[in-house]
Amino acid sequence: VVREVMDRDFNYLTYKTSLPLKVLKTVLYQTLLGLRDLHSANLCHGALCPSHILTKGTEAKLVDATFGQI
Repeated sequence: VVREVMDRDFNYLTYKTSLPLKVLKTVLYQTLLGLRDLHSANLCHGALCPSHILTKGTEAKLVDATFGQI
């Protein structure tokens, strides 16, 4: 499996940095869009937590999923 290198996880961003509100909203919005796409494919993310949301700037990606069929 090859993955793109991401800077940080969401856990780090929320506890170790002062995150501007605009960046927080963008990352959370992208996370919700990713979940919507998973659910529309009848999949669910089995272990969603801040450390499974990787970020690079204002880009967010869901990782380390234990995907289950709905």
